[in-house]
Amino acid sequence: MFFLHVAYPEHEEELEVMRRTTGNLQSELQIVLHGEDILKIQRLVRDISCPDHVAEYAIRMARMSRLERGKEGDKAIPDFIRQYVEWGPGLAPGST
Repeated sequence: MFFLHVAYPEHEEELEVMRRTTGNLQSELQIVLHGEDILKIQRLVRDISCPDHVAEYAIRMARMSRLERGKEGDKAIPDFIRQYVEWGPGLAPGST
């Protein structure tokens, strides 16, 4: 999860947002994928191998952003992580 600061739109931009999101304009939908297509793609993605060094990198990145480190202890957390990260991937603080 990232915190992104987004400034308020300018007057003309806000007016355009309002024009695009209000009214009774009906969009015509087109089928792009059917349910079976999505299932095939999901199976295809699972067939792609992930080398150990890529998995290790992903785990390191996730663990680096977690303020609770288990056996590694709090000393394993760099100061800049404490400064900019409130919680990393996984459960939000206080949730179970």
